[in-house]
Amino acid sequence: MKEYKEANIKTRELNKSKLRLLRFNFLIIGFLMIGCKGDELTLPVFSENLTLPTFSENIVFEEFNQDCDWELKQTDAASMTLENGGLVVEKFQKSTENNFCLWYAKNIETFDTSSDFSMEFDVEIIEGSQDYIAEFDIAWGQISGKEKSFYQFTLSDKGVCRINKFDNTIDGKYWSYLKEITLLNVNEGDVNHINIIQHQGEMLVMFNEKEIFEFQTSTVQGEDIGFITCQKVKWQLDNLKITDKVLPQ
Repeated sequence: MKEYKEANIKTRELNKSKLRLLRFNFLIIGFLMIGCKGDELTLPVFSENLTLPTFSENIVFEEFNQDCDWELKQTDAASMTLENGGLVVEKFQKSTENNFCLWYAKNIETFDTSSDFSMEFDVEIIEGSQDYIAEFDIAWGQISGKEKSFYQFTLSDKGVCRINKFDNTIDGKYWSYLKEITLLNVNEGDVNHINIIQHQGEMLVMFNEKEIFEFQTSTVQGEDIGFITCQKVKWQLDNLKITDKVLPQ
């Protein structure tokens, strides 16, 4: 995991360097265009020796690719729709009014949840509540079928983040609550960036580029991502990307 953190920092610095270079290019072009008034515009020639390091990644899933369409749903209890380029999930009633949970699983054949991976996305809780905890959640592992084993990340409208595990393949308690932290300055309507990394038996969770969890874990076998939404809430998931190579090549 130390190697991943170092690589992750390098990747972020690389992206910043590329952005600075692009801004510089546009700045130079802007200066040249000022006052040209029909004169021939000559763009600056940058040295061919100017190179940046590259990082390769194998994209397992990238949101809204033609081959990765969501199976949208609409019932009296809940809905899954596409709005403004994001996936919006809404449960209409509190669990005390309707004890229904939206269990949704999407199979991705190229996603092996027992191997190393990086999963990142943006999430916004559009509508929460003052009198109960409304949560966004995303799960990965074996979610479909009778035998289920998966991890789950949740973020509430009160700023509570959790990592949970569900396993009904063994006797005893199905749910295990592994990690929890309450974050400040998390509000309804905020868009937060989450990155979940599984690497060599460890799990790392980043919240807006800051580490909130790191712990050793046992992997689960599966090919699913999904949601288990039980309480009244409305949230949006956007820019979901899963890669199976988390280190630079």
